[in-house]
Amino acid sequence: PYFRYSNYTIDPFQYRYTTNNGTKDTINLQSASFTGTTIGLMFGAQWMISKRVSLDFWIVGVGFGTTTYEASGTGHFTATDISDFNKNIADFSTPVGSVEGTMSSTTAYIKYTSPIGMRGLGLAFGYAF
Repeated sequence: PYFRYSNYTIDPFQYRYTTNNGTKDTINLQSASFTGTTIGLMFGAQWMISKRVSLDFWIVGVGFGTTTYEASGTGHFTATDISDFNKNIADFSTPVGSVEGTMSSTTAYIKYTSPIGMRGLGLAFGYAF
């Protein structure tokens, strides 16, 4: 069993979308973050290499909780930009979780929330203080 809390700031990035007339457009997102709280179960093994050093090897795991990605940006957006952005967010589908977003004449905001997480193969070294 495990518990995991994560909180990261993500470097600025670009959100690319297709407008209603079929052209590609981009929004520069200046701030973005990832947060997650998960409890779950992983299968693997742990070995103590020395009194303070350990080696963890996990094969697979599943977790339940909440994972959220948020991003926002600023700019000067036209009514067409706002309409295209909102339509693109409304049409966006994911197999797990939900996506929401809003845009005004000066700001854009995107949020993705997922209720489940999978963990694949991994290896970690640990040190006890």
